Amino acid sequence: MNHLKKLELSRAQKVWIAIGIVVVMIIIHILGAQFFYSELGYHPVDTDEEYRNALSVSPFTARAFENGYTYEYDGKEITSVEELEQAM
Repeated sequence: MNHLKKLELSRAQKVWIAIGIVVVMIIIHILGAQFFYSELGYHPVDTDEEYRNALSVSPFTARAFENGYTYEYDGKEITSVEELEQAM
């Protein structure tokens, strides 16, 4: 603080400088985490399996099946949640 007193800054200017320093420190921390931690420990999986998209079936879909609704996918009629999950 002695260095700031020598510059003869007002109290408001000192507060804005302190806020600016904190904001810059937060930005550096966020950007550093973004670049450092995003690839940390990542190793691609070696597999011969085909790509499969994860599917989460809504409870509303289950209710629709209970009410007699069906889906059609690749020409196959789907009548249950299990069949729908396997088809996708």
